[in-house]
Amino acid sequence: MSKISSAGSFAKNQQRSCAAEGCDKPAPLQCPTCVKLGLPSTHYCGQECFQASWKVHNRLHKAKKAFKPPPFAYTGTLRPAFKTPQRKVTDPNIKLPDYALTGIPVGENEHRRAPFIKVYTKKERKGIRAACRLGREILDYAHSLVRPGITTEEIDRAVHEAIVSRGAYPSPLNYHNFPKSGTHLYMFH
Repeated sequence: MSKISSAGSFAKNQQRSCAAEGCDKPAPLQCPTCVKLGLPSTHYCGQECFQASWKVHNRLHKAKKAFKPPPFAYTGTLRPAFKTPQRKVTDPNIKLPDYALTGIPVGENEHRRAPFIKVYTKKERKGIRAACRLGREILDYAHSLVRPGITTEEIDRAVHEAIVSRGAYPSPLNYHNFPKSGTHLYMFH
């Protein structure tokens, strides 16, 4: 097992939390093997959490080392990349949408078949405004992360943490089985 190293500087005002299950302490240390393999940085609050998570965390290292792009007559330099695992929302205080576990947006499908247009209450409209404001803040935050050399995986991780830290669910996550929080998709497309 390798020792964890100091993570260096983070995006302004972004404090990462420990990746160990059940620990949400600030995490200034990162896994050096993840850095060496080019995996998204996994941060821990200390050596104890890192060691406790090692058995599960090391599977990611083994999967990355075992990844071989499919044989194909590629025409350029672009190649398939190792796909990191799907993000999770573990905070029990965050209300999960109906598609969070299955990937199927049942409520949305039912709403599309309705023969009428829903009129929202004052409280629902207030909630929609708050969600839109949060969405704008998150997009601005994601935009501030963009720089040469940063990967969309790193942006996605930071955006995911920012959304969850505000008590919200990243809406693209598991929507029709999409594996990431996906805000960077809106920025670049």
